[in-house]
Amino acid sequence: MTNYSKKLVKGTGLIFIAAIFAAGLGYLLRILLAKNLSIEAYGLFYAVFAFIGILASFRTFGMGQSLIKFIPEFKLQKRFSLIKSGIVYYFLIQFIIFVIMLFVLFLFAEKLALFYFKDINAIGLLILLGLAFLFAIFESLFHVLFLGYSRSSYYSFTTFFQMFLVVIITFILFELGIGYLSPAYGYLFASIIAGIVYFILFKNLSPEFFKAKLCLNSKLFKKLFLFGLPLTASAIVASSVGYIDTLILTYFTTLKDVALYHVALPIAMLLRYFTKSVSLIIIPLSSEIYLKSKDLLVESVKKIQKYLLIVIIPLALVMAIFAPNIISLLFGKDYLGAVTALRILSVSAIFYSVAHVNSNLLLGIGKSTSNAKIMASGSIIALILNLILIPFYGVLGAAISVLIASLFIFVLSAIYLRKTIEYKIPFVLFFKLFILGFGFLIVLNSLRVLSFSNLFVKFSIIGLIGIISYFVGLVMLNIVNLEELKLLFNRIR
Repeated sequence: MTNYSKKLVKGTGLIFIAAIFAAGLGYLLRILLAKNLSIEAYGLFYAVFAFIGILASFRTFGMGQSLIKFIPEFKLQKRFSLIKSGIVYYFLIQFIIFVIMLFVLFLFAEKLALFYFKDINAIGLLILLGLAFLFAIFESLFHVLFLGYSRSSYYSFTTFFQMFLVVIITFILFELGIGYLSPAYGYLFASIIAGIVYFILFKNLSPEFFKAKLCLNSKLFKKLFLFGLPLTASAIVASSVGYIDTLILTYFTTLKDVALYHVALPIAMLLRYFTKSVSLIIIPLSSEIYLKSKDLLVESVKKIQKYLLIVIIPLALVMAIFAPNIISLLFGKDYLGAVTALRILSVSAIFYSVAHVNSNLLLGIGKSTSNAKIMASGSIIALILNLILIPFYGVLGAAISVLIASLFIFVLSAIYLRKTIEYKIPFVLFFKLFILGFGFLIVLNSLRVLSFSNLFVKFSIIGLIGIISYFVGLVMLNIVNLEELKLLFNRIR
């Protein structure tokens, strides 16, 4: 029998580790920008990045996730021609749609720069980042193929490698005096180089793919398109965190507010990397488990949610408590205005984590329409709240919108999951974990009074005591026991 625990944990672990390294590089890039640009120029770059990003989210119609689901089936059946045809469709639909978008964008670049971004320097950023997102289409093809082929190691490499290139190229260009356009060139050149490298990797991984005959047929396109179309909503709601809110911030507030938001958001997003790692493995894995045993899937859902919350809750609370220290250390005191937003976004990550796993489980078992309803509802809630709150509260309003939308998606996804696989929400477990989380919060807050000359030593001691107390609480509240941990360890060895 297939060891699903081992596949899930090892696949998740690889992607998570790579995502953490990529996140570290992402923060390094932001620190590099903060040190070399004014706060307004920093805000302008991420305002333009969000604008192009929201356009890019409409280009795939969910076909990428659709292929991740179907590629394992086609591969098992040795129907490599269908995989090749699906990838060609995926490329064409992205390329054609995005080229049209870019044509319109470049046509109105000057007006956008003057009347929306309120900075003429936005023109160069719009052009370079637009081209960067165009070349990123090739990256997305190989991301889908590596995940569809269950090659977590390859996908993990792509997660890290692209950001590594961006940081290195941007650093060199800053040193050469290119200025505010340096990160935009960094993304453009990185997309081109990464696409070439991924092509070489996949060519060695699957020579059958390249030997297979290309056989385009309307039935395959219809199958992929209809399954993936509802998933466009997923892309939109994902974009609402970081893209839509940034667009509204840009319009109603200042570039300085955009800069503050893009200091708080990436730090809070670190908590989502673990969730994303789990979710990417869950789509193909849940599809396989569901076909064999619904009861096994229900049990898997319970365990996934439990261990996810065990990891996410303390990390989120630590981030909330030490928000001033984190921001000051990474970006400097000029960005301390982002502290409250970071605390709110950290808490929202707890609800978003479970909601994202739930929606991907629904996707994996073929309920793409349910997934779309959840994500579309969350996107609409986020949009409405952003429009109401941002004009009055700025960065704080954007963070509150994310929190409420995340809570809404969490509740709705749990309801749909219960209807689909008769899964009963473990309210008692959730209650215990949140009680334990607040206890953990009290312990950490109490330990902050400890005085040490070395800040690293202080954080290390507080962290060690906090982890021990948290683990003791898990056992005392009967959330986990030593036998359960031993069994899990034996399964994944």
